Amino acid sequence: MKILQLGIFLAIFHIQTISCQETPIINFSKIANIATNLTPIESFQLKMFINFLVYESHFGFVLTGDKPLAMESLPNHKEITKEWCQSISSFGQMIKFFNIDKGREVFSREGLSWGLNFIYFEDVENNNETTVYLMNKEVFLDTVEKNIKVFRGSLGLRLLSHQILDLCINNKNFRRELVRNPYLLGILLGYGEGNARLYDLKRKINKKHHLKLAAKENKIRKLNIRSCVDFRSLEKAYYPPIYIPGFAGDPDANETKSIVAKFKKARNKIFSQQEYDKK
Repeated sequence: MKILQLGIFLAIFHIQTISCQETPIINFSKIANIATNLTPIESFQLKMFINFLVYESHFGFVLTGDKPLAMESLPNHKEITKEWCQSISSFGQMIKFFNIDKGREVFSREGLSWGLNFIYFEDVENNNETTVYLMNKEVFLDTVEKNIKVFRGSLGLRLLSHQILDLCINNKNFRRELVRNPYLLGILLGYGEGNARLYDLKRKINKKHHLKLAAKENKIRKLNIRSCVDFRSLEKAYYPPIYIPGFAGDPDANETKSIVAKFKKARNKIFSQQEYDKK
């Protein structure tokens, strides 16, 4: 791939264009210095990584909609040809993920920015896996503020929303505490307080070892918790299909209907951007 082609691709996907304008404006100034440092193979791997984030994970919904946070676990390429490759269904899929992870390395090394209101960061969990995050800071703050009592109660700390944001960005241990809390994580992923609470209640019921299976099933049935997204209604002749984030909760709740409507709107923006990229 030529550097010019890479520049066009990255500029199209710069946050300030994809999230704020119906017709993105190509701006080379943000990526010019970075693009000239890349070899052809690095350029290809970087494109694979950004394409994966926008189209094949839920990061596109953070960029174009009201989803506060997205996270994805990627295998480290050093381990792909070892134990991890045994779970890959084809050699082509293994090569694809190899290039995606190498692209992640290029992205991190070159310090590519997603824009002032978005932050990308990653945690290396172990030798086999890296967790990457993309956060919409404005939506994150708004979501935490609306649920501040839930966050304070779960964390046991009387923090303000901006303090929670700062800690999440700068303190790895605090961030891990957040994402390991199913209730808070469900809210931060944009699935709604009610649905996050139902999911957490279901998890707690399943963990009650003194209850028999029938009693657990009866309690869970009363929660009316099930899939909130009908994927059959989202089929479209595109690849990747860009699925709306699936989550469990109460599909009949007004909160859920509002969330799904926002996801659908963001999905249409991603499709529009894909068509723009093909021109």
